[in-house]
Amino acid sequence: MKTVLATVLTMIAFFSISSAYACTQEAQFIGKVHTKTMTAKGCVITINAKDLEQFNPSYVCPLVPGEALDTPIVIERNKDYYCDLDAGDFISGILIKAEDQVLTIE
Repeated sequence: MKTVLATVLTMIAFFSISSAYACTQEAQFIGKVHTKTMTAKGCVITINAKDLEQFNPSYVCPLVPGEALDTPIVIERNKDYYCDLDAGDFISGILIKAEDQVLTIE
C-alpha cells in the first residue's frame, strides 16, 4: 500500500512540475484598441486598463492583466480582420503569451 501511495504521489508531483514548464498563459478579453501600428508581417496593437471591458484569465495557466495591458500584441497577416480595427474600436478574443513572451490573439 505504501508503495502504491508513493508511486501515485510521485506521478502527481512529476505531472505538476512538467505542466508548469509547458504553460501557455491565456485570458479571454473584451476591450478597445489603444494603438495600432502596421508591420510587414501584420500589425501590432495595444490595449490599456481604462478601455478594458472584460478580462477572464485561464484557470489552468492564467495571464494576469498587468502582463497584458499596454504590452504590444503581435497580429500576423492571417488574422487581418484584427488589423482592420483602428484606435477606439472594440476588440475581443483570447490573449496568449507563449514561452517566447510574445503576446498574440486568437
